[in-house]
Amino acid sequence: MRLHKQETIDAAAQLAQQRSFEKWKAILDRILDCILYLARQTLPLRGHSEDLNTDGNCGNFLETFKLLARYDPVAKQHLHRVQHTDGYIVPYLSPQSQNEFISLLGNHIRTVIFQNIIKAKYFAIMFDSTPDISHTDQMSQVIRYVHIEDSGVHVTESFIDFIQLYGKSADVITKQICDKLQADGLKLEHCYGQGYDNAATMAGHISGVQKRILDMNPKAMFVPCNNHSLNLAGMHAVGVGTKSVTFFGTVEKVYSFFSSSTHRWDILKKHVPIRVKRSCNTRWSSTHEAVCVLAEHTEKIIDALEALRDGPEETSETRGDAGSLLVCIMTYVFFSFLHFWNPILTKVNDTQIYLQKEGLALDQRVQKLKGLTLFCHEKRDSLVSKATEKALQVCKTYCIPTERRVGRRKKMNGENSCDTGLTLIQETSREQLEAIDQLQAEIKKRTTQMNTLHQ
Repeated sequence: MRLHKQETIDAAAQLAQQRSFEKWKAILDRILDCILYLARQTLPLRGHSEDLNTDGNCGNFLETFKLLARYDPVAKQHLHRVQHTDGYIVPYLSPQSQNEFISLLGNHIRTVIFQNIIKAKYFAIMFDSTPDISHTDQMSQVIRYVHIEDSGVHVTESFIDFIQLYGKSADVITKQICDKLQADGLKLEHCYGQGYDNAATMAGHISGVQKRILDMNPKAMFVPCNNHSLNLAGMHAVGVGTKSVTFFGTVEKVYSFFSSSTHRWDILKKHVPIRVKRSCNTRWSSTHEAVCVLAEHTEKIIDALEALRDGPEETSETRGDAGSLLVCIMTYVFFSFLHFWNPILTKVNDTQIYLQKEGLALDQRVQKLKGLTLFCHEKRDSLVSKATEKALQVCKTYCIPTERRVGRRKKMNGENSCDTGLTLIQETSREQLEAIDQLQAEIKKRTTQMNTLHQ
């Protein structure tokens, strides 16, 4: 005992231990903050060198901690100690320490998420799979639940895990989903919703994953992804006729032609204020952007193609490709479908953007999709007539012929003789009507289950 200070030796040791604890707690707080910052910014932690004494870049994590040490005395003192101590110390800045911290943070986050899910009791599951760069088929797991806190009630979607798929059949995927829920401590009987893409394996109403889980739990109602349903509806509508398929192929060729060469891209930028976009079957928002640019800057894009076709300094390949592309574009069919699909894709894109908003209720989604169906129904004839009118104006400007007759094979007995010789304008209008009718039918078919659930 230290009688003159009226304290014990244990008290002094405990005080020193407490100070050491507080010092390391402050250091670890700063290290974890650096990790969380990089994680939020989706930045990797590692670098080419993990040596703090190197003059080069030693990675995002160590460089971030060194930057923090310039302004924070705790981080500065720890960094100085690590760099100037000859003996071995534990700096907690090594890759092994970072991996351990990341694992601990991940486990804590998972624990909190599952506590909230179990507290909410009822939940919905969402699974989607895709092969990664290593050709491993991985399925993502997301849980949707109602999170109740003091500030209010919120519908929350939490990513849980990536699961490696060991088969593509519905029974194998169903078993993996059920096993994963059981491993997470979630009961299938508390699942009140399923959300997958529209692949037959997942969404099949006879033997798909959703039907198998529905048989195990009749309350687990399946609602397909609305945006994916719209994408599929658009793809089926485009595939109705060859002219529509050819049109979108030409749109993609415009982007491919200009983007394949920096010189061609420079010529395009001299004529068009915004760059052409790429069309994508799986993302109809990109298709809308591609068609919209062509519709708004048709004349300037044609000027750019003519400049490349007629430029004496251009290569024969460039001149030939530009000329071939102009032949595809300078037709009544192309301009007619351009002005036909542009307003439709604009409406579809607006709907998809709306459906991606957070916090949308089921009735809001139903009403928005019904509005799109009503648009296709009410504007059916006017869309075709306006597209025809605009296409004829463009053809008149560029002296493009529109009177070519198109032969048509009889499809059934009883057709009139006049059906066998439609004009180019009539044939194009007929295919456009079929496309918008198909789009309307596909939207209705793919929203039937959601409408039933809403009712």
